[in-house]
Amino acid sequence: RPPKNRDPLPTEQDMCIDWLRNQVRCIKPKMIVCLGRISAMRLIKSDFKITKEHGVIFDRGDFKMCAVYHPSYLLRDPRKKEDMLVDMRKIKETLDELAR
Repeated sequence: RPPKNRDPLPTEQDMCIDWLRNQVRCIKPKMIVCLGRISAMRLIKSDFKITKEHGVIFDRGDFKMCAVYHPSYLLRDPRKKEDMLVDMRKIKETLDELAR
């Protein structure tokens, strides 16, 4: 994370995106799970709303994508842990379906 827990600037995000794309090409995942709003806005859609769209499965090319709350957010707001558990179960179900 950037200093003082601020959102990464677009230039900071740009420094990492090519590395991530190369990793995805090498690994060829069935599913990508974004941790938090910033990664979801960059990878899923630019107007992603984490409070409304966490756990929603999106089709993106050859793989599925979704976003969950960032782990640091769960430390600050433990009430969201139940939402995370529901999202993780949905992710597991989706992966199980993809494995069939």
